[in-house]
Amino acid sequence: LKVTSKQENPVCSLVSVQPLENCPEDLYDEEKDMRYGDSTVFQTMLKVTAIVILKKDYPKGVNIVIRAKSSDSDCYLKTESHGVPLNRSMEVAISIEYLSEDPVLSTCAVLLFYSVIGLLGGGLSLFTYRTFGFEFDGKFRKQELRLSQSQGVKSAVTKTKSKSISMSQLTEPAEEADEMRKYEYEYNCEANPEEIIDNTHGRDTNGITGDGIKTTNGIKLRLEEAQPSKFFWQNPLPPPDQADAPTTGAQTTHNLLYNNVMRSRHPSENTETSGLKVKKIVTLDLTEILKKRANRKEVTVADMAVHFNKEYFPNFMRMRSELFLWLILLAGIYYTLPVFQLVYYYQETAIRSGNLDTCYYNYLCLYPWGPFADFGHVFSNVGYVISGLIFMAIVRKRSYKYDKLCSNLNFREEELKMKHPKFTGVPETYGIFYALGAALTFEGVLSGCYHVCPTAVNFQFDTTFMYVISVLVFLKVYQFRHSDITQTAHLVFLVIGVALIVEVIGIFTSSEFFWIIFVTGYIMFVIIFINQVYYNGTGPNLFQRVKSLLSGKCSESPTKVLYKKLVPTILILLVNIAMAVFFFYKRKPGVSRYILSIMMVNMVLYIIYYLSNKMYYRFRTNNWKPSEGLRILTCLYGVASLLFMAGAVFFFLKELKTSAGTPAESRNLNDSCYMLIFDNHDMWHFLSAAGLFYLFMFILTIEDYNM
Repeated sequence: LKVTSKQENPVCSLVSVQPLENCPEDLYDEEKDMRYGDSTVFQTMLKVTAIVILKKDYPKGVNIVIRAKSSDSDCYLKTESHGVPLNRSMEVAISIEYLSEDPVLSTCAVLLFYSVIGLLGGGLSLFTYRTFGFEFDGKFRKQELRLSQSQGVKSAVTKTKSKSISMSQLTEPAEEADEMRKYEYEYNCEANPEEIIDNTHGRDTNGITGDGIKTTNGIKLRLEEAQPSKFFWQNPLPPPDQADAPTTGAQTTHNLLYNNVMRSRHPSENTETSGLKVKKIVTLDLTEILKKRANRKEVTVADMAVHFNKEYFPNFMRMRSELFLWLILLAGIYYTLPVFQLVYYYQETAIRSGNLDTCYYNYLCLYPWGPFADFGHVFSNVGYVISGLIFMAIVRKRSYKYDKLCSNLNFREEELKMKHPKFTGVPETYGIFYALGAALTFEGVLSGCYHVCPTAVNFQFDTTFMYVISVLVFLKVYQFRHSDITQTAHLVFLVIGVALIVEVIGIFTSSEFFWIIFVTGYIMFVIIFINQVYYNGTGPNLFQRVKSLLSGKCSESPTKVLYKKLVPTILILLVNIAMAVFFFYKRKPGVSRYILSIMMVNMVLYIIYYLSNKMYYRFRTNNWKPSEGLRILTCLYGVASLLFMAGAVFFFLKELKTSAGTPAESRNLNDSCYMLIFDNHDMWHFLSAAGLFYLFMFILTIEDYNM
């Protein structure tokens, strides 16, 4: 049933649908009793209203009663009334539109769509596994080949694993290794696992075949010279021994170890007791570490990853990686169960009472099916769930590949020392990646819960895990180069908890005092956070700065201003100040969207800052860094994410309902379905789920060249 007002300034009215058997003696047509009666449903109305009438509920037919209300106060909140005319008459158009779309067909179509996407993605990954530079986890394969070259032994993937060959049989002295290091940036992998790449200018070790294949005790090594791509404005790279290449984690950690920053001893040195369970005790000179990190101009990734060793610091790594997943799971379970009970109770109460003003649906695209009054909006969130689970499976596969490489018995730590895979490149941690997949899954579940019965009060359920996702994305990108000073899981979730408390307070008050506190707290938090990021977690904190300012004393050891880092820091601060001024100027009820905007904008700003730094080092004229480039596959993930997000924003911009106003004002925004049983907001769900998935894939592979 669709009722539309033909008046330019419609009056506030009440629409009631009652069973036909109530006519004529039991017909409720007075404003005071139009809400009563068995099977009666009602809505307030301004311009348009729509009610789904199921034949099973009204087998004999219905009475439709429309009456102007004596006051407009029940229909206006977000907008203003044009006054109460003396004549409360109105002109309306009534139409009956059948629900022609099949919810079962729509469900199957969505599941088929995601199945095809999954098969195409999996098939493409398998097809391009070793070709075209698209191979998904090729970084581990290439690192395995590099180590095989440097040692001169057969890779673990070769078919004849049982044959044992000594190092002296396969390698020449160090000059061959020096020659290899000139071409350590990139290697091309042939499909045959028996062939191991070698870039030694055809040095005659045990013999060379006519087609350029070197043979060493039956092992074939491909002689290929692979150089990093150089653009026309870039100068050639200097030899490796002179290059100002990025200091690897291995090299700097090696220096730190021998500079007594890290001290290791056996407990037996101080006691004669044998059979102790503790095998080794490790202590750190934190003063020396902080001093090194404070030199922001020369700090390296390794200086920020001193604790990145599960053998020495298992709890440290757990708090900054694995614990994120467990806290996500616990928070998701304890948060989701009561939420679903609450919103389902709202829905059932609205159905039993007949009060269709309880839930803010898009009534012009409302398809009840099963236990849900609005099945389309609930089910459209399945994209988040599927994308999150697929991403977690991909992370699991990648983690397995990395662990397999690190545990390869051919690459023994006592031989490779600090060149072992677990000590080189950007640290590989997967805890936050798992947490991102779980957060995306719970976002789908909680968004579906919100759409069971959307109201202003339960809107927070739709945004909670979006807060978590934005924080975790920022945290993961920051963790790439700052694994030691990344905040712990419990502190991160404490901050998110504070944001949720502010959100709840904002539901019940919108006073000027609240907004002053909100904006002031926002600016102070941003200043403290930017201070920690700029000083790499080593600079004077805000309280120390205030104390020195009040005492009139400057810092005893002033540090140089790093303008390359200071300029973007100031820009980010200015953006946040501008957002704070805008929020205070608007002061619309509810802070959920404002908090989400703060987190999303800062997440995007940091990703842009991180990428701009990588591109600067990759494309500068002199001393450019090949390892800071992006793979083709990574770029495709980034482009796909931007395209899906752009499409999602396009559909999101059209508002189809609003819980910030009255139910009648919300229905004025209702519109018909866009496709099958799904409207524009459902398309936002589908496309944003895909956009977030490809954003996660982009971040997962962004450091694949830093091995």
